[in-house]
Amino acid sequence: MAIIADFHLHSIFSDDCSTPMEDMVKQSIELGLKYICFTDHLDYDFPKKYGNIFEFNIPNYYNEINRLKEKYESKINIYTGIELGIKEEVIERLDTLLAFNKFDFVLNSTHLVSNFDPYYLEFWKDKTEREGYCKYFDTYYSNICLFPKCDAHAHLDYIVRYGANKNKNYSYIDYKEYIDRILDYTIAAKKMLEINTAGFKYGLKNPHPHIDILEAFYKKGGRLITIGSDAHSPEHISFKFDETCKILKDIGFKNYYIFAERKPIELEL
Repeated sequence: MAIIADFHLHSIFSDDCSTPMEDMVKQSIELGLKYICFTDHLDYDFPKKYGNIFEFNIPNYYNEINRLKEKYESKINIYTGIELGIKEEVIERLDTLLAFNKFDFVLNSTHLVSNFDPYYLEFWKDKTEREGYCKYFDTYYSNICLFPKCDAHAHLDYIVRYGANKNKNYSYIDYKEYIDRILDYTIAAKKMLEINTAGFKYGLKNPHPHIDILEAFYKKGGRLITIGSDAHSPEHISFKFDETCKILKDIGFKNYYIFAERKPIELEL
């Protein structure tokens, strides 16, 4: 059975994306997807030096998603999600956001380390690649503990997209002590581990997290996963989903989940 849900899509509401929502919906229908979820970026207080403002008008967001739900209701199921950038200083604002807004699905993401974005060389100038990765994993663990009011932990080893050697010198074993804390917490808290296929797009030849991490997660008893392409343009929707499905089945996974009104719905791989 093919993966029929993409639960990590971006649109023009994300500051790093210029694609209208409707274009993403049309391509999703063309690809045969049955369920999609928009998870546009909301990173409160993103450092101004980078020139991005990852905030958007939430009522307008709802209105556009609802318009598309109605227009395409016979062809696809569209859900309202959000990708929250976590850091300690904004936790109260995130609590308030979720208290006063209803989303179907909430992703917990770490995009900053000590208020530096690893996408930029500035983050790497005073540290080795390993030091950068370790700092990221430490921050990731702190953030998922700080903000448990989410449904899934997004792109676990996202950091390796931006290291000087990407994943050439990266392995689960070398970072086991850092990654196991994340996996153990995710399982104990009954949160979803996101399988993010953008790793393929960045030339890593595997999803986020790495296949070895997925195997470790499964061996530890982890079974709760969501799947998303992290697409910012139509051509990357459901990117490498067939390959990802095979990887997951080979490990032993039989199911994955989507969310409606923050409640998980099981689908078969």
